[in-house]
Amino acid sequence: MHWVGYLYRYWCYVEDIPLSLLLRNVSLSYLSSVYNAYHSLSPKEAVSRIQESLGLKERQKAILERHKVSYLKMVEENIKAYKKGK
Repeated sequence: MHWVGYLYRYWCYVEDIPLSLLLRNVSLSYLSSVYNAYHSLSPKEAVSRIQESLGLKERQKAILERHKVSYLKMVEENIKAYKKGK
C-alpha cells in the first residue's frame, strides 16, 4: 500500500530514525491493520496515534539513545583504528 510506505518514510524523516529501526518496532501487518482508521488523518497525526497506541514514545527515546551510543562507539573505534594505522 502506498500509504504504509509513505508513512514509514515520513516517520523516519520527521523522527530522524533509520527505517530498519522503525521496522523492528512497527510491523507492516500492524500498519496495514490500522489503515482504515488512520489513512484519512495527516501523517503527523497518524504517527502520533500509532506511537500512543503502541506505547512507543518512551520506548523510542530509549531505543534511539542506545542506537546513538552504539553509533558513537563505532565512530570512535574507526577514528582510533585510522590513527593507529597512520
